[in-house]
Amino acid sequence: MSGVMLSVGCSGGAPDAPKMASVTVSVTVDGKPIAGEGVQVVFQPSGKGAPQPIALKADGTGKGTVVAGNNKIRLVVSAGAHSATPGQAHSESNPKGVGKQFQGDDSPLTADAKDGATFKFEVGGAAAPAK
Repeated sequence: MSGVMLSVGCSGGAPDAPKMASVTVSVTVDGKPIAGEGVQVVFQPSGKGAPQPIALKADGTGKGTVVAGNNKIRLVVSAGAHSATPGQAHSESNPKGVGKQFQGDDSPLTADAKDGATFKFEVGGAAAPAK
Protein backbone atom coordinates (compact mmCIF):
# COMPACT_ATOMS: atom_id res chain seq x y z
CA MET A 1 0.00 0.00 0.00
CA SER A 2 1.47 3.30 -1.01
CA GLY A 3 0.56 6.63 0.50
CA VAL A 4 0.88 10.23 -0.43
CA MET A 5 1.81 12.66 2.25
CA LEU A 6 0.60 16.22 1.92
CA SER A 7 2.09 18.99 3.96
CA VAL A 8 -0.08 21.99 4.58
CA GLY A 9 1.19 24.96 6.48
CA CYS A 10 2.30 28.52 6.46
CA SER A 11 5.82 29.22 5.26
CA GLY A 12 5.70 32.99 5.71
CA GLY A 13 4.49 33.91 2.23
CA ALA A 14 5.10 33.13 -1.39
CA PRO A 15 8.70 32.33 -2.27
CA ASP A 16 8.77 35.11 -4.89
CA ALA A 17 7.18 37.73 -2.59
CA PRO A 18 9.34 40.84 -2.20
CA LYS A 19 11.20 41.41 1.06
CA MET A 20 9.49 44.01 3.26
CA ALA A 21 10.98 46.68 5.54
CA SER A 22 9.52 48.66 8.44
CA VAL A 23 10.32 52.36 7.98
CA THR A 24 9.62 55.72 9.60
CA VAL A 25 9.09 58.92 7.62
CA SER A 26 8.93 62.58 8.48
CA VAL A 27 7.91 65.34 6.07
CA THR A 28 8.68 69.04 6.24
CA VAL A 29 7.51 71.99 4.17
CA ASP A 30 10.02 74.83 4.08
CA GLY A 31 11.76 73.35 7.13
CA LYS A 32 8.66 72.95 9.31
CA PRO A 33 6.77 69.68 9.98
CA ILE A 34 3.82 69.32 7.63
CA ALA A 35 0.36 69.20 9.21
CA GLY A 36 0.07 65.57 8.23
CA GLU A 37 -3.64 64.74 8.25
CA GLY A 38 -4.75 63.92 4.72
CA VAL A 39 -1.21 63.32 3.42
CA GLN A 40 0.32 60.00 2.40
CA VAL A 41 3.90 59.17 1.46
CA VAL A 42 3.76 56.51 -1.26
CA PHE A 43 6.71 54.13 -1.71
CA GLN A 44 6.76 52.73 -5.29
CA PRO A 45 9.27 49.86 -5.54
CA SER A 46 11.55 49.78 -8.58
CA GLY A 47 11.19 46.01 -8.82
CA LYS A 48 8.41 43.63 -7.79
CA GLY A 49 5.73 44.75 -5.40
CA ALA A 50 2.80 47.11 -5.12
CA PRO A 51 3.02 50.75 -4.04
CA GLN A 52 2.79 51.10 -0.25
CA PRO A 53 1.26 54.28 1.21
CA ILE A 54 2.15 55.56 4.68
CA ALA A 55 -0.40 57.93 6.21
CA LEU A 56 1.10 60.84 8.10
CA LYS A 57 0.00 61.86 11.59
CA ALA A 58 -0.69 65.45 12.64
CA ASP A 59 3.02 65.99 13.42
CA GLY A 60 4.13 65.05 9.89
CA THR A 61 5.49 61.62 10.78
CA GLY A 62 4.39 58.10 9.95
CA LYS A 63 5.42 54.46 10.15
CA GLY A 64 4.70 51.61 7.81
CA THR A 65 5.90 48.54 5.97
CA VAL A 66 7.17 48.94 2.42
CA VAL A 67 8.99 46.84 -0.16
CA ALA A 68 12.69 46.74 0.72
CA GLY A 69 15.16 48.23 -1.74
CA ASN A 70 14.96 51.15 -4.12
CA ASN A 71 11.67 53.06 -4.14
CA LYS A 72 10.44 56.19 -5.86
CA ILE A 73 8.60 58.45 -3.43
CA ARG A 74 5.61 60.68 -4.09
CA LEU A 75 3.15 62.45 -1.85
CA VAL A 76 -0.61 62.26 -2.11
CA VAL A 77 -2.60 65.11 -0.57
CA SER A 78 -6.29 64.26 -0.18
CA ALA A 79 -8.84 66.71 -1.54
CA GLY A 80 -10.21 67.27 1.98
CA ALA A 81 -6.85 68.23 3.52
CA HIS A 82 -7.30 71.85 4.55
CA SER A 83 -5.05 72.64 7.47
CA ALA A 84 -1.81 74.29 6.47
CA THR A 85 1.61 73.84 7.99
CA PRO A 86 1.86 76.24 10.94
CA GLY A 87 3.27 79.64 10.02
CA GLN A 88 3.19 78.97 6.29
CA ALA A 89 1.08 80.58 3.58
CA HIS A 90 -0.51 78.07 1.23
CA SER A 91 -2.89 78.39 -1.66
CA GLU A 92 -6.40 76.98 -1.59
CA SER A 93 -5.47 74.56 -4.39
CA ASN A 94 -2.46 73.30 -2.39
CA PRO A 95 -3.37 73.74 1.28
CA LYS A 96 -0.42 71.71 2.57
CA GLY A 97 2.23 73.61 0.61
CA VAL A 98 3.60 70.43 -1.00
CA GLY A 99 5.52 71.27 -4.18
CA LYS A 100 3.79 69.86 -7.26
CA GLN A 101 7.08 68.21 -8.29
CA PHE A 102 6.68 65.81 -5.33
CA GLN A 103 3.09 64.77 -6.04
CA GLY A 104 3.34 62.84 -9.31
CA ASP A 105 5.06 59.85 -10.82
CA ASP A 106 7.99 62.09 -11.82
CA SER A 107 8.84 63.00 -8.22
CA PRO A 108 12.62 63.32 -7.74
CA LEU A 109 12.43 61.70 -4.28
CA THR A 110 13.85 58.22 -3.76
CA ALA A 111 14.55 55.95 -0.80
CA ASP A 112 16.56 52.77 -0.32
CA ALA A 113 14.20 51.09 2.14
CA LYS A 114 15.84 48.91 4.77
CA ASP A 115 14.28 47.54 7.92
CA GLY A 116 14.39 50.19 10.67
CA ALA A 117 15.31 53.06 8.32
CA THR A 118 14.13 56.64 8.89
CA PHE A 119 13.56 59.00 5.98
CA LYS A 120 13.17 62.78 6.10
CA PHE A 121 11.63 64.49 3.08
CA GLU A 122 11.54 68.25 2.42
CA VAL A 123 8.67 68.91 0.03
CA GLY A 124 8.09 72.66 0.02
CA GLY A 125 7.41 74.35 -3.31
CA ALA A 126 10.88 75.90 -3.27
CA ALA A 127 12.72 72.67 -2.39
CA ALA A 128 15.48 71.72 -4.78
CA PRO A 129 15.06 68.25 -6.29
CA ALA A 130 17.05 65.56 -4.48
CA LYS A 131 20.05 64.24 -6.41
